Amino acid sequence: MHSQAFDKAIRFAAVAHQGQLRKGTDVPYIVHPFAVASILRQQRCPEPVVIAGLLHDTIEDTTVTLALIREQFGNGIADMVDACTEPEKTLPWEQRKKAMIERAGSAEPQVKWIMLLRINIIIYQP
Repeated sequence: MHSQAFDKAIRFAAVAHQGQLRKGTDVPYIVHPFAVASILRQQRCPEPVVIAGLLHDTIEDTTVTLALIREQFGNGIADMVDACTEPEKTLPWEQRKKAMIERAGSAEPQVKWIMLLRINIIIYQP
């Protein structure tokens, strides 16, 4: 069963990522944040963590702002999304991923779950 907040996050992420594809594929981009949220949910993470996992790429890959996430989903979820947002896209891919791994070391446990899961899915997903 989904809560209204989770359903709202699904719609929000789907609209934000509409028309995007995974790099070099025909796979809709939304598959990636859904995979992150699905695994977090399977691991029985608290709902705000699952929602942050679903929204984790909205700031860096869409026109969505942190202020909008804060307004729509509250400070806790917005803070987790912000902590999981990669450094600027002008940096090389490997450098961005390395920075995320380093940041994960000092992150709150719930943020670590999202950060490390997103990196793992990106690195190992076919």
